[in-house]
Amino acid sequence: MLQDDLSLEDALDLGPSNADNLKADAPNQPGQGGAALPVPYELSLPGGWEPQKMIRIVGTAKTNVDNFIIDVRSGPDILFHFSVRFNDWGQEVIVRNSMINNSWGGEEREAPRFPFKPGQKFEILLLAEPTQYKMAVNNQHLLEYRHRYKTLKDITKVVIHGDISLQAMFMQ
Repeated sequence: MLQDDLSLEDALDLGPSNADNLKADAPNQPGQGGAALPVPYELSLPGGWEPQKMIRIVGTAKTNVDNFIIDVRSGPDILFHFSVRFNDWGQEVIVRNSMINNSWGGEEREAPRFPFKPGQKFEILLLAEPTQYKMAVNNQHLLEYRHRYKTLKDITKVVIHGDISLQAMFMQ
């Protein structure tokens, strides 16, 4: 069980908690390692997102994948838009952005690597901190995204959609 003050780096050091082992260590609740989940899938967060809590997402990119998207939302606003694009004008790219009051901000497109492959399983850990999100994919830190607006308590849900099959999505 994770402690409230656990960092993403600490979580990655917990040993084998990868996608293949998820069913063994996940509580028996919807979205936590049972049957495949429908896509799009919405994880409601009544009361907001507590700092230092993580969302674990386990899925498989379809063999004919074009993209998939994770949106952290507060009402109609998208506070963190994470768009995995397998063919963006011939390139693999991960785009991050926010849409506040129906207006998109500037895109962030740089990432140290593109860890997703068509037809392959992945595990994403998304950690919320007071000033930023940290993301790890397949037990390796990938990137940070600084908050542009609102606080974590304003978050109402996290939505995932696109060309994936989804095995699990839950807060821990």
